[in-house]
Amino acid sequence: EYASGDTALFRWRADQTELELLYGEPRDRRETPQPARLTGFDSAAFTPDGRLLVVTALFSDSRGPAVFDLESPGEPRPLEVEGLEHTAQGELLKIEHLYRDRFLLQYSVDGVSWAYEARYRPDKGCLQVEAVLAGKGRLAAGVLESIRYDPESDSFVLAFSTATSPAQIYTVETDRKTVRLHTRERLLGLPQEHLSPGEEVPFPSFDGTRIPARLYLPS
Repeated sequence: EYASGDTALFRWRADQTELELLYGEPRDRRETPQPARLTGFDSAAFTPDGRLLVVTALFSDSRGPAVFDLESPGEPRPLEVEGLEHTAQGELLKIEHLYRDRFLLQYSVDGVSWAYEARYRPDKGCLQVEAVLAGKGRLAAGVLESIRYDPESDSFVLAFSTATSPAQIYTVETDRKTVRLHTRERLLGLPQEHLSPGEEVPFPSFDGTRIPARLYLPS
């Protein structure tokens, strides 16, 4: 990454001494200081069929997944995500391979964390949400500090905080519906009922752009 959104994507191979450029304009190969397009590449993960899923801003300012065919690298293709449950426009933060054709998707939606387990469907050209891991129920209106998948128990371990609670450790069990709390962290000397959970108050900018915001009033 050379500057915000100014990235190039390379592939490393153990049997090669040079990195293979997949997409983007490395700074040392440019005729002008500015790239032709801001790519905004971030996390990436390989698929079972040998392709590459990557987070990018090529097709949306809020970033989304795209897929590369590594057998014949060229233009990436945007990948739809079916079954998202958040309604406001969210920014895709991370994509991570879990097992077989399952991937973890993490979004920031108006400053609130959402996480999904999704299935890669090359036959339909999409990622299909299988389960909501954070964003609703006990894991709503907060920030996902960390999330890890445990293959032995087929469960997720999360550190999740809200405006009224410091980070707590949770597990999302195999059925993806059972959420267990494992810690009881609290702010010493400050009752939880004195804290404000806040509320969403997005507003339009002068050009109609939706600006996310949260309002915190005295509890």
